[in-house]
Amino acid sequence: MVVPLDSGEGKIHFLLTITGTAAAAWSHETEGEADNRVSLGNHPLYLDWAEVRKKYHLLNTHKAIKDVGFLQVTVETAVNLHSSRHQFCDPMAILELGNTSVRTSSLAKTNNPTWNKRFNFHIKDIHEALDITLYSGEAKKGSEFLGKVSIPLLKLQAGPQAVTLRDKGGIEQVGKAEIHLYCQMVYNPVRASIRTIQPREVKVLHEEDKFNRRVLVSGIRRVANIIRTILMVLQFVNGLFAWENKVHSVLALI
Repeated sequence: MVVPLDSGEGKIHFLLTITGTAAAAWSHETEGEADNRVSLGNHPLYLDWAEVRKKYHLLNTHKAIKDVGFLQVTVETAVNLHSSRHQFCDPMAILELGNTSVRTSSLAKTNNPTWNKRFNFHIKDIHEALDITLYSGEAKKGSEFLGKVSIPLLKLQAGPQAVTLRDKGGIEQVGKAEIHLYCQMVYNPVRASIRTIQPREVKVLHEEDKFNRRVLVSGIRRVANIIRTILMVLQFVNGLFAWENKVHSVLALI
């Protein structure tokens, strides 16, 4: 949605999601050992995993076709993080699933943070991947990238797992920085199959611009050609006034 400003000097671009169901994702702190209940945020009820599995059972496929599944991810800890700028990373983690994004808090003065933060996601497409990115401090312009991992939902392991972080090029980092997760997921295969034959949801979350050497070289050449053209025009005009070529100068004055 694009809304023009009252002053007429600009426009505001909105991305609106209207739904009558529960939120796409929510979170809560874990206390001690993980229990078998799923918090529904501000919802007054609690569902245990038996009820969640029943909700996505094949016999209940017809009740909510678009609700493919449910994913719960507990971000427990990260180890061996490294900052090239400071002694400590002050790390925070961002989790993205499709167009849903949630984050942990930033923990100061540590390279081995413990969050124990639990996030709950509604799965819309089983072919999506869970992206986890770590930054030093708040994720904003100038913050340091610490590592990233992308886990396809179909390859997600249930239970505890340690995942090695990768750099921006997808290469495992030296020093084996890891993030420790505890995951539980359930989905309805029929709903997932129906969603598969439909167009994929366009991802509108902001992605960091990647450096493109070819675009840079093309831009430099374009600027150089413009400068060269301007200099040639200036040289020609200067020649007219200097009467270097009398014919050209006379024609220019006529």
